Amino acid sequence: MNDRQGHFGDAPDIDGAGLHRSHKGRASSWAMVLVMVVGFITAGVGLTQGPSWLVVGIGVVVFAFGGLVALAIGIFKDTGVVQEKRPPRSARKRGGSEGNPP
Repeated sequence: MNDRQGHFGDAPDIDGAGLHRSHKGRASSWAMVLVMVVGFITAGVGLTQGPSWLVVGIGVVVFAFGGLVALAIGIFKDTGVVQEKRPPRSARKRGGSEGNPP
């Protein structure tokens, strides 16, 4: 069962041979992460250099821009490993003697 929402550029979780594919994320998501890291570093450098509030402001704007674009492109839906549902503990077969967990 797959509860992921499809996005442009998504690869199927399982290919034709039945092998699980990687969940590395899309290039656009990693680009936005890079933009946010650059903004964070820029703001940090601005804080240590004086502080230079203009540089801090530029870093904050770059970080916020990256975050908003990342949300718009669906970065949180980019990856997501679907785990198989396990039956409730009471329905599982017990190994060994009665009362001891498997």
